[in-house]
Amino acid sequence: MVPSIQTLALTDRARSLDGAALVVGNPAEMPVLPNFGVLPSLPGAEQEAAAIAALLNTDPWIGPEATETAILEQMADKSIIHLATHGLLDFDDTLNEFGLPTADEIPTRAETGVNVTPGAVIVGDNVTVGGVDARVALARERVVRVKLPGLLALAPDTDNDGWLSAADIATLDLSADLVVLSACNTGRGRITGDGVLGLSRTFMTAGVPSVLVSLWQVPDMPTAELMTEFYQQLADNPNKAQALRQAMLAMKAEDPNPKNWAGFVLIGQARPGWDRGL
Repeated sequence: MVPSIQTLALTDRARSLDGAALVVGNPAEMPVLPNFGVLPSLPGAEQEAAAIAALLNTDPWIGPEATETAILEQMADKSIIHLATHGLLDFDDTLNEFGLPTADEIPTRAETGVNVTPGAVIVGDNVTVGGVDARVALARERVVRVKLPGLLALAPDTDNDGWLSAADIATLDLSADLVVLSACNTGRGRITGDGVLGLSRTFMTAGVPSVLVSLWQVPDMPTAELMTEFYQQLADNPNKAQALRQAMLAMKAEDPNPKNWAGFVLIGQARPGWDRGL
C-alpha cells in the first residue's frame, strides 16, 4: 500500500534484505508517560524476538539490553529492523487525529484574522505567534508544523528516556530495506491530504522503502505467531506483501477472528531492489 504520490517517491530506493538484522523484543523497564501510565510487560513480544532472531541468524535485544541508546546505535547499517514493543499515539493535546481543534472554544480562521488560499497563508493585522508578528514568524516557515504523533517504547538509560518518537526517527539515516513495527497503532498518525503522517512516514523519510505497521491495538501472543510466520514465508518468497498475505492466511486457518491477524499492512515496496523502470 502507498497512500500518496509523495510517499511513493520515498520508496524509490534499491535496498537488499541480505544484510544483518536488528531484532528487539519486550524492552524493560518500560518508560512511563503521563496519560498512559505504566506499560505492561510483553512476553509474547519477547518470544517473538527470540524466534525471529533465530530465523535471521542474529541475537535478539531483549529486556534491559534494549535501551534507546543501544538500539539507535545498532539501527544505521541493518537491512532488517524488527521492533516488538509498545506503540503509542501521542497526539497534541489541542488537536485530534485529523489535525482539528478538540475544544469548541478555539477561534475560527476568520476570528483569528488568518486566511488560507491555495499556495499561501494570509495573516491579518495584530496576529502574533509567541508574541511575534505572525507575518514575520511565518515568513521563515515553508509549512505549518504540528507535532508528529507516534512513540515506540524502548528501555530508558542515562542518556535517553526510552521513547523513540516519530520526530527522532525522521532525523536518522537508515539503510534498511524493511522495518517491522510489531506494536499497537504504528500505522496510524495525523491524517492529511498527503496520507498519514506518523511512524511509517518518518521511517521512510529516514531512508526505508518498506515499513510493516499495525492499524489497531494488536494482541501480544497472536501477533508473535503472525510475525514468526511472516519471516518464515519471507525466507521462501522475497515479496514482502505476498509473505504477509500468506502469513495471514495461515493464521486465519487456525483462528477465524481477524482482530488477531488482519491488523498489519505493508507500506511501500513489496520487493527488495524494486525499480519503477522494470
